[in-house]
Amino acid sequence: MKIIFAIIFSLACVPAHADARDELEEYVKDWTRDLGPKGKQRALDQIDNVLRSATAHGIDHLLLAVMISKESSWNFRAVGKRGEVGLLQVHTRFAKKGFDLTQSAQQIEAGATWLKKCITRCGTVRGGVNAYTTDSCTAPWRGLGHRMSAYRAAVKKYRGGKHARHA
Repeated sequence: MKIIFAIIFSLACVPAHADARDELEEYVKDWTRDLGPKGKQRALDQIDNVLRSATAHGIDHLLLAVMISKESSWNFRAVGKRGEVGLLQVHTRFAKKGFDLTQSAQQIEAGATWLKKCITRCGTVRGGVNAYTTDSCTAPWRGLGHRMSAYRAAVKKYRGGKHARHA
């Protein structure tokens, strides 16, 4: 009986974080298979940063990973047409708010901060994702459908379609 209790107790103490890590690893490995070994490794190196920021802001880690995939293809040196930088193509105005956008962990944290503000302001993940790029919860934007369908596909594939874990 003690052995059974010990086994059950040890399994119950495994944090849900391990499941999230496994989901992210699988997603990143699948998504980056065409990036070559260095690109794949750079993306895998960001998993802990994604988990940390997603957890801190109550955002689904798969949503954050999909956003990174779509915004920068996991390239922390990416620069957008309007000066956005890094993994989540963060606008440089965040540098004024104490983020060092030369650091990938800070790029993810700044992007997660902005995404959470957008989701909260808009009231839905869809509206928040739209506002992340357009600053409007409802403005028509062609890229929204691509991001949302990629997110739904990731949830279906890596989580068996179970509800997303975000606020």
